[in-house]
Amino acid sequence: MTPTDEKGFILLETLLSLVLVGIVTAGLFAVHWLAFRAFEQETALSDLQYSIRQAKDFIIEDCKYSKSITVLESPGGKETPEGNCLHLIKDFEVIDYYASNKQLYRDSNTSSPLPVAENIEGITLTNLGLELVEIQIKASTAGENFTLQTSVKSRLDW
Repeated sequence: MTPTDEKGFILLETLLSLVLVGIVTAGLFAVHWLAFRAFEQETALSDLQYSIRQAKDFIIEDCKYSKSITVLESPGGKETPEGNCLHLIKDFEVIDYYASNKQLYRDSNTSSPLPVAENIEGITLTNLGLELVEIQIKASTAGENFTLQTSVKSRLDW
């Protein structure tokens, strides 16, 4: 072989190694991107579940010490397409829980409406009698859906 032929062969080897490094780098980037995306989806679902469970705990705590638990079609005459309203009467407070604009609100006669949870698709309340209420909260974010269902009753009449 002549020295000119060897230089061409070295250039071809260099180009091949650059192509292989590019393919491996692209593969690693794709794996990293997919793992990051899966992590983000799981984090969004976890945050959604935590938010809904916190809202459920607020509702249960208020219901425990209520004198009266009623399911209304709408809170204070407001139209809410996301579901009906839970109306609670305590000693010195009247509380409404309702969903509006993808938020779950706690509205009290002692304070302005406070958002308790976000990404709410709707709340369904069913009066089962004897002041026992079934609560179903549906929420979604980033393509993930979560539904929480529970029943609650005032403890004051036990």
